[in-house]
Amino acid sequence: MKKTICILFIISSLSTIGYSQFNKGRYLAGGSFNANRRSVSGAGSYGNDATTSSISFYPQVGYFFANNFAAGAGLNLSSSVTNGVDLSNNTKYKSTSNTISFEPFVRYYFIKKFYTQASGSFGSSHWKSNSFAGVYDNQSSSKKGWSLSAGYAYMINNHVALEPQIGYGLTYYENSQNFGNLFFKIGIQVYLGK
Repeated sequence: MKKTICILFIISSLSTIGYSQFNKGRYLAGGSFNANRRSVSGAGSYGNDATTSSISFYPQVGYFFANNFAAGAGLNLSSSVTNGVDLSNNTKYKSTSNTISFEPFVRYYFIKKFYTQASGSFGSSHWKSNSFAGVYDNQSSSKKGWSLSAGYAYMINNHVALEPQIGYGLTYYENSQNFGNLFFKIGIQVYLGK
């Protein structure tokens, strides 16, 4: 009996040490990076051939207010360039888009190193496009949104984790356009503090 109690004590102590990254009073800092390129042929309301290249950076910091529960904020910095041909009048065009938003979040760790995260988004976007036929457009719009996601903290060592995350987000622009998207991200998180 004493041997069993001793073994259970050692196992519970080791499991507590293994997940101490998520204890009250610790900090997390990190984020994710995304770059992609996509081509579309014959799509859109007029029929377009286009190639879009985009890059996004999502730094974030947080604090564990309770064991397994963190809250914090991050930024979404993204930029994209689209080059294409409007097939309705066979003219070339180029458009750029830059977005910055503030994104508060809450995160809860459950079942070992799995977590769920809810976040909001408040910011603005700026679009600039020109056509080689002489048409030019320059717009700005405020935006807001939310996302829900789930992920896993794969601990590389006691302080650094690789975190794949899958989720769904919805963005509302002031010009009444709404965009929903399913996303997959992989980020790096550093756990600091006691």
